[in-house]
Amino acid sequence: MDIWFGRIRGNWRSCFRHVWIRKDITIIKRLLFLIPFTIGISQSYSLGEAIEIALENKEALKTSALDLQSSRQGVKGSYSRILPSLRFSGNMSESRFPVQTGGYNETTGEITLDKISSLTSSSSSISLSQNIYDGGVWWNTIRQAKNSFRIAEQFDRQVITNIIRNVHSAYFNYLKASQLLDVARSNLMSSQQQLALAEQKYELGSAKKTDLLKAEVRFGQARVDVINNDAMLQNAYRTLKNAMGLIGTDRDFSVEEVEIPLEIIPEIDTGFELIQKFNPSVKAKQYQITSAELSAKIAKGSRLPTISANASYSGSAENLGDAITNSFNDQKRMNTGVSISVPIFSGNSISTRIQQAKIAVDKQESEYLTQLQDLSVQLQSMVDQLNNYQEIIPINETVLISAEEDLKLAQVRYTQGSTIILEVLDAQVSVVRARSSLIRSKYDAYIEQANLKALLGTLDTNK
Repeated sequence: MDIWFGRIRGNWRSCFRHVWIRKDITIIKRLLFLIPFTIGISQSYSLGEAIEIALENKEALKTSALDLQSSRQGVKGSYSRILPSLRFSGNMSESRFPVQTGGYNETTGEITLDKISSLTSSSSSISLSQNIYDGGVWWNTIRQAKNSFRIAEQFDRQVITNIIRNVHSAYFNYLKASQLLDVARSNLMSSQQQLALAEQKYELGSAKKTDLLKAEVRFGQARVDVINNDAMLQNAYRTLKNAMGLIGTDRDFSVEEVEIPLEIIPEIDTGFELIQKFNPSVKAKQYQITSAELSAKIAKGSRLPTISANASYSGSAENLGDAITNSFNDQKRMNTGVSISVPIFSGNSISTRIQQAKIAVDKQESEYLTQLQDLSVQLQSMVDQLNNYQEIIPINETVLISAEEDLKLAQVRYTQGSTIILEVLDAQVSVVRARSSLIRSKYDAYIEQANLKALLGTLDTNK
């Protein structure tokens, strides 16, 4: 029979209540002391160590590193237009034809062919071509390839920044959840003590039944809070493990407490300058504008003449082996020259490419301005939030001191019988709220400070 919901009257009620309390106390002791070991701990990591582990294991960083390597190869390939082109070719052919040997029969008009003959010929050639001028296409192509590499570098930085920011957030959220659980556990112990005291006073007749009921309600609520906070801690642990790239492994760990001083918050103008100078997504967009401008120059260059120098050496021989070894017969020749190609009409294809390139430049510039506007709003919001935290945290500290002192006094008055238990319970709630608020404001400030550094583009400079 559930004693909590099915109490009986008389002396049996007190007996059953004692049994229920002792049973719940046993459960509480197990809950309180087993919770810290619900996560198998083999090693403790600092914030810096957690970041290093994340940078070693996150697949997103491996992908961006491959993109960076591809862009580096693209730079090497872009030089092909200014390097000479050398080609070798060789061929062999055989012709088979009949040979007249019998002569002509005047009577029948027939030609007698007694033999099939063949003729074999081989040739080879080597040619050299060098681009001299192509309207700046080759030079701008090289610049564009280098610019594409810079874009890939900034994308790689952005991935690194995101990983570091996510580790900061998960790390501090885990510490916050851990300390909130400690608060809930402490509150549960205090609630149990208040319940035991209320039970004792009620049995002695010095407390009303309402005091006992209120103590029971707060005790049950405290139990629920412990369970909920334990669930949040487990979720925070999984989030941190994922941020470190350890999901799917049996690697368990704990984290070290860290105190990070809140740094001086930059002025909006200063912060906006830092964003334009260091933010990886902003830098990438700046390089993308440059890339679009270079594409426009390449398109315009296709209208200009192209000049190239070329030389070739060729000859023929009786077989391919002689042709390859340069054992030519008298049919050998060498050619040198300069060629000029001038585009006159291309069906408006060149004009179309030029106009498309100009539109691409305008589009990139428009996206850049939109990006800066969005980031300026984020900057203002983060700065305001951090300023609030710098005001809120000291207030929360003062409130907690006052709440703890008020709880002590309320407990003394209730023990002396000069107040009701509701005053004690309310004071206890105030302590829990004040302590929880201080914990949340502190770690949320740490997270917001990391977010601000990520926005400014400085988070990856001090991992």
